[in-house]
Amino acid sequence: MMYQNLHTHSTYCDGKNSLEEMIVYAMEHGFDSIGFSGHSHMHFSPSASMTIAGTESYKSEVRELASKYAGRMKVYCGLELELNSEVDLEGYDYIIGAYHYF
Repeated sequence: MMYQNLHTHSTYCDGKNSLEEMIVYAMEHGFDSIGFSGHSHMHFSPSASMTIAGTESYKSEVRELASKYAGRMKVYCGLELELNSEVDLEGYDYIIGAYHYF
């Protein structure tokens, strides 16, 4: 069985920790892998979601950290996609569908 968390939020949206802090914590607690799932950009809730520019930085940083920790921790780049947001879905390993606002 794999020990992983694929639903996480960092300082790129409404989380309190950096991506790297979360990787280190997961490693220290025996996780096999971690997936980051920042909230997709939502013009109606900007404080809880990634900005459009921030989304590109997020994907880039996740990829850099995946390389840095390769062989020690599998790192996935995901997105928690609010169903009524319009964003480019390229460059993610997985998508979590969400419907927080209706």
